[in-house]
Amino acid sequence: MSFARLPKLDPSVFQSRNFENAVRVLHILAGVSYYKLYFGADIDSSIYNLSSEEADLFNDVYSVGLSEFIFRNGLRFQNSPMFAASPKTLAPVQALPKTGAALVPLGGGKDSLVTLEAMKRVTDTSAFFVGENAIVTNLADIAGVDLIQVRRKLDPRLFELNKEGRLNGHVPVTAINSAIAVLTALLHGFSKVVFSNERSADFGNNLSGDDYEINHQWSKSSTFERKFAHVVRSGIDPEIQYFSALRDLNEMQILQIFKNLTEYHHHFTSCNRAFRIHEASSGGWCGECEKCAFVFLAGSATIGHETMLAIFKKNLFLDDALVPAFLGLCGLAGERKPFECVGETDECRAAAQELLRDPAIAATPVGKHLTEEFSRLGEDYPTLDATLRQSYTPLGLGAETIGDLLSKLGQTHAPA
Repeated sequence: MSFARLPKLDPSVFQSRNFENAVRVLHILAGVSYYKLYFGADIDSSIYNLSSEEADLFNDVYSVGLSEFIFRNGLRFQNSPMFAASPKTLAPVQALPKTGAALVPLGGGKDSLVTLEAMKRVTDTSAFFVGENAIVTNLADIAGVDLIQVRRKLDPRLFELNKEGRLNGHVPVTAINSAIAVLTALLHGFSKVVFSNERSADFGNNLSGDDYEINHQWSKSSTFERKFAHVVRSGIDPEIQYFSALRDLNEMQILQIFKNLTEYHHHFTSCNRAFRIHEASSGGWCGECEKCAFVFLAGSATIGHETMLAIFKKNLFLDDALVPAFLGLCGLAGERKPFECVGETDECRAAAQELLRDPAIAATPVGKHLTEEFSRLGEDYPTLDATLRQSYTPLGLGAETIGDLLSKLGQTHAPA
């Protein structure tokens, strides 16, 4: 791990328990990338002197956080490792000096841009990214904020072992990036680490018959957020607030806000192929994956179909190869929700039903399959209007503190 542009630090920061605990939490969370090679092996957690909050978090990360990996590899959930809390009573950590500023992880997609625009109006704000990517750098320039980048290097042996046939698969990367962001906040004196995970991240990938929770987005869920925030307050720094600004919104509501952030429309992307480590970047939207299918579907219903055609430079509804992806997004024809960071099934159904009112879209290959499957299912669905008006009981995780601002941002926006 390498941290660029660090401020001049008091040596006492590196000698503090705050720093030691932040590094330990990062070490254990980042270790999940390597543990998957040997899933089922014991971990001697006694060497870490863990608090009960930490042990609880790590037990979840190495089990529920690996649920997709466990499912895809045909492994047993019960073989996940167990972390034990230390019997010692640990003294609380004291707060280190803060600037009051916010650190916003910028992933390149609509969600983090909405959060960034909201937080800029509340306090001094910097963007944060793990790695290097021209798309993210450009977005930070458009937003007019500093971008703090941290480089994380994975051991090359990891990829060699994968090629040799060792276990591989999805890991809860947002958990790892959360730990990196909090350590960065500690070193720079940020008071807030503000992610952009929405209510939809609580909705998993399960089908009838699955015997344990499967959620590709588990480390973006409110469950992870609550437990990780508790670990930050109790063991790293009681004055660092970790929360997701969009927790009380669904995907369609976020897109409705993003609709007004027109300066970003032709520069953002959440396609994973634009952020690959060992393969060439797509440079934007590949137009072939499930994530692209979701953004095209949801964006066409909220931002506008013509706008999405201009952004993607392709009509994804004409692509026969994407039919299974669109069916999966809508939970039709027995398709599982894609293992991607996408919206809830009902949200996608609401968006699709709205779009199918347009005869031109209904006549496309994707439109025809959706119409046929909706007809076969014969159920009532939430309308797009109802989805956009949906309100939730606040979860008390911090998102409600900027809820009014997000609402205003959705109504009107003038580029900074």
